[in-house]
Amino acid sequence: MARDCDTFALCPWLRRQHRYRGLHHDSFVAYSLAVAAQPDHPLLLRGAGFEAIEVEQFDAVLKFFTLALKIDSTDAPAWEGQGIARMSRGDHVGGVRALARAVSLSPLDPEFLVNLCQAHNLRGAYRAAIESCSQALRVDAYDAAAHHQLAATYAALGDSAQMQHHLLHLRDLDPGLARSLETLLQSP
Repeated sequence: MARDCDTFALCPWLRRQHRYRGLHHDSFVAYSLAVAAQPDHPLLLRGAGFEAIEVEQFDAVLKFFTLALKIDSTDAPAWEGQGIARMSRGDHVGGVRALARAVSLSPLDPEFLVNLCQAHNLRGAYRAAIESCSQALRVDAYDAAAHHQLAATYAALGDSAQMQHHLLHLRDLDPGLARSLETLLQSP
């Protein structure tokens, strides 16, 4: 499938085709080529950044999201992507700061809140993690990722009652995710 991605309209089509086939690397390359052709297009930069996350090219992730934020500093998904990349590179303070900025720009997006919760968990800031995920559940009580993170947080704190409470919700919402968390919690 050799198609030029010389216009913005083709890139979503290519991305869907490559994602459908699980070819994130090809999609990342397609977005990179599109960004080279149109380096000032924030949606292309953001798309390239998220594809770079999929293929774990975190230097590229930071580059694409930094460029997107230079164009529009209120781009909440770009702040989220930058936060994920920073966390993945071990810059937990910068990651939390970027994710908190995404949440401040879009406080009703449960995905941003859950990612911030996960970032707090990685830093050992469990009370802040609980607040972020609790806020995500106030937005969407059926957010499996929020229940997953809260169960893991309460397990780390040794609060088995709260852990079981969120694990019970998780079993109803996403049994596979619940089983993987239970397996992780049972390992030494």
